[in-house]
Amino acid sequence: MQAAEIELKFPVSDPQALQSRLPQLGFRLDTPRTFERNILYDTPSRELRAKRQILRLRKYGDLWTLTHKRLPDQPDDLTRYKVRIETETTVTDGPALSAIFEQLGYIPAFTYEKYRTEWSHTDPITNTTVHLVIDETPIGNYAELENSSSTGKSAPAAPPKTSPSPRSSPPSSSPAKASAAPADTASVPGGLLWHPYPAAPALSFSREASSFALAQPSPATSIEQ
Repeated sequence: MQAAEIELKFPVSDPQALQSRLPQLGFRLDTPRTFERNILYDTPSRELRAKRQILRLRKYGDLWTLTHKRLPDQPDDLTRYKVRIETETTVTDGPALSAIFEQLGYIPAFTYEKYRTEWSHTDPITNTTVHLVIDETPIGNYAELENSSSTGKSAPAAPPKTSPSPRSSPPSSSPAKASAAPADTASVPGGLLWHPYPAAPALSFSREASSFALAQPSPATSIEQ
């Protein structure tokens, strides 16, 4: 499937407080807190990076997903939203696909892990659905409003406001328990991976721009969980 992905990222100081407000705003819980691992692939000379493209293999719970992202053919530098043309499909065997990539010259360039919770809200009048994900990462907690359109003209609504009330737990109506990080993350005790492979560019996060950016290689980072 290919679509124009339109998203808005913003930091969240208290994810639990935000999630306690979402049902009141009409959001429904789609997926409870789930462990996610991502691997970005590129050529040894970083050709995709130079083209500002991403080739990503993601394991979210038990689901493997392959995603390619690129800039629009006519990018709008004045928009406040990040717009990318995204082509995505599910795959049944992630490790096999990884082996194929490496035979074709695409090698793992960056790996990062996080916990993600997914919500959505559907406008009954326009029948438009907006997706809200909350990510717990080694560099902080962030929410992402996303809306996909074949034309790229629709955009996410403004971020929901959180109440200054004390920290509260997410709604008890969660359909399932959160998944735990697999045992092979033990290379970073008690934490999540967020680092490049040797000779690969690191991925940094710009709080001011609310977007990911490539930077110089840096040591592995972990976050206590």
